[in-house]
Amino acid sequence: MATSRIANHARRKEVKTVQNGHDHHLCWSNEKKEPSRSDSDTTRRINWLLRLAVGGAFVLAGALKIADPAKFAVDVGNYRLLPHELNNLVAILIPWIEVAAGVFVLAGIWLRPAALVISSLTVMFFFVILSALARGLNMDCGCFGTVGGQHVGLVNLAIDSTLFFLAANLFIRSPAGPQDTLFREAGAQVSASPNEASTKASSAS
Repeated sequence: MATSRIANHARRKEVKTVQNGHDHHLCWSNEKKEPSRSDSDTTRRINWLLRLAVGGAFVLAGALKIADPAKFAVDVGNYRLLPHELNNLVAILIPWIEVAAGVFVLAGIWLRPAALVISSLTVMFFFVILSALARGLNMDCGCFGTVGGQHVGLVNLAIDSTLFFLAANLFIRSPAGPQDTLFREAGAQVSASPNEASTKASSAS
């Protein structure tokens, strides 16, 4: 009888020790998940630097093209990728898209969509310049307007690759905003509509 009591007491003590250890582990895990203030400050600084670099570069590039649209239209035509009738339209639209996306990034408004637009533009510029190099075209890049009269080359590809890397990192690191929730809800409603229609059809039959 005494032996069984001792065994039960030891078993209860062991269970209590395990529970305490488990609680301690949970507390340690929760403390580990909570980011420190210094980490949050570092993240904010990195995001701010990314916004400054990406947004500033695109505002500058777009503003220089807007200042001399005729020259940029000539640069667009020199790539020989579009019908002549579209060169002026592209030369007008692209700089304003660059400026708008850059301003949104700098201001932190619609940050993820703006970073996505800039990432898409850098990919497009990369392949446009690559096609010019592949065809042996010796022409002004038109990347930053008329500044320096820079010709297409590997330097331009490196700049576009760097801007894409920065913009993609900004997109990944940026928190989801109200617009992301709106887009997700709209997508969920669109995907749910066919299912609801099929359900109603099956119930009617």
